[in-house]
Amino acid sequence: MGHEHPAVKLKDDLGATVSVPAFLVTDRLIVLPAFSPLALGVDVSSYPYLSPILNRTPIDDARVIGVDEKEGLLDFGPMSRLKSIRGALLMK
Repeated sequence: MGHEHPAVKLKDDLGATVSVPAFLVTDRLIVLPAFSPLALGVDVSSYPYLSPILNRTPIDDARVIGVDEKEGLLDFGPMSRLKSIRGALLMK
């Protein structure tokens, strides 16, 4: 599925944000990232999603795989783990 443009948004202590395009992979669905430098992507942890199909799909077990030109594929693990890490960072 396209047009959702998932990305992992990373923020450092100074507030600088980096957007890493990412695949969302489930047993039945693969959501493709944007490959254009002009499309910044939508944070994978943002809800609701643009697609009604994705909103009806349980994605807590979806693997989040980032794509970086220099590092290649970055496995961020399951969506539920990424959300829990984000929650812990927001608590600081």
